[in-house]
Amino acid sequence: MPVGSIMAYGGTTTPEGWLMCDGTSYSQSTYPDLFVAIGTAFGGDGSNFNVPDFKGRFLRGVDLPKSGLDPDSGARTPMATGGATADAAGSVQSDDFKSHTHTTTPTNFFNCAYA
Repeated sequence: MPVGSIMAYGGTTTPEGWLMCDGTSYSQSTYPDLFVAIGTAFGGDGSNFNVPDFKGRFLRGVDLPKSGLDPDSGARTPMATGGATADAAGSVQSDDFKSHTHTTTPTNFFNCAYA
């Protein structure tokens, strides 16, 4: 797998050669290949960079090539200070699915006629 790949993993410990996607900041000199792959898309300050923080989040693709399937892609914000915004890897969408309820009225959905 290429450096910078993100993989779902069901174990309780981080596999050797991998880092947890928990938003931790690392030195560019400690993980130079990973920094080349992801840069500061998930946050960073010039000498350090953050790995993604996917705790409680879902992976989301970018709207390329501008398909229009994600009309709010330009409104995304950085995951952490110094991170990517808008329709770029590393940006996040605000909580657009607020708590709400639906009111329904029971009806007969199926009407059957018998001869």
